[in-house]
Amino acid sequence: RGGPVRTVGDALHDGHGLPLVRTLADAAFQLLAAGTGSSIGRENAPRQGAAAVAAALTRNKNSASGVAVELVAIAAGAGLGAVYNVPLAGAIFAFSVLRITPTLRTVLTALAVSGLATVTAWPVVGHQAFYTLPEFSPSRGLVLAAVAWMVVVMPLAGGIGGAFAAGADWAGRHRTPPRWYLPLTVGAAGAAVGACALVLPPVPGNGFDIIQLTLHLGGSGALFACLLVAKPALTVLCLRCGAVGGTLTPALATGASLGGAAAFFFHWAGLPWMDSEYSIISCALIGAAAVLAVTQRAPLFAAVVTWELTAAPLWLVGPIVISALGSFYLTRWARRAAARRASTRTAAATAP
Repeated sequence: RGGPVRTVGDALHDGHGLPLVRTLADAAFQLLAAGTGSSIGRENAPRQGAAAVAAALTRNKNSASGVAVELVAIAAGAGLGAVYNVPLAGAIFAFSVLRITPTLRTVLTALAVSGLATVTAWPVVGHQAFYTLPEFSPSRGLVLAAVAWMVVVMPLAGGIGGAFAAGADWAGRHRTPPRWYLPLTVGAAGAAVGACALVLPPVPGNGFDIIQLTLHLGGSGALFACLLVAKPALTVLCLRCGAVGGTLTPALATGASLGGAAAFFFHWAGLPWMDSEYSIISCALIGAAAVLAVTQRAPLFAAVVTWELTAAPLWLVGPIVISALGSFYLTRWARRAAARRASTRTAAATAP
């Protein structure tokens, strides 16, 4: 009842805040849906809950003012940073994804709030990286493989990430309305995920298992190729059927699957530098950042959150950042070029 739940984006757009109780209840249901296996991310819940609390605290202080709106965005990023132990990415989220204006005041506030929230959450979530990596040293072959994949992944991530983002946007516009049959459609989507899990066991949930599989040298090229298709498709299906959640972790899992499948393919093809099993890890991390940069339309956030979530070795930071930036700007260039061609064709068709 009462229509769709307001999002953080709604609150930032019109400055009317978020209803505290209803927003927190919706965040709890998002965690429940992801926990029961729906193919959606749960990162929306902590940032939505934190934003709702910030909106409630500023409600009697001209909530439509610029400062109040900035605090809501900063709180949303801090909620994300606290739960996933990514304080720097949480601060960047407010500027790169929620698009508040970066000034010295807002940047320092975002860093302080996100850092404090993350440290406060350590007794509950721990202070270790969210994903664990095996220890390995950067050999010459690994570095060359990472650099080569960094270049190759850009158009691939642009196409896959662009299709995923378009599908998620379409699902959001055509989401099942909150009527009596909503539980049935959400249940049907969950059943589809469960059926797919009989063949692809890592596919349920937000994508955590897929990412861990790539980072711990599990799976096969065929498995990762199937997950590359199944994960975004099932996420779009769940969103279309009315489930509410994020696409951050599913996008990371999709990119990691892309990297894992590519590493196996390159090894099978006998390409140099891809003979180390640890090339799967580097390809997965680079692929994850590249796809996330396109789906979130925020390359800096994508690169930093990938690094913080995994505590990736410093020698991989460069390829991760460059692949994220390259994928994003290549996709944006292709989209604008397509729009110009379409505009030219329309003008030519309507010319006398």
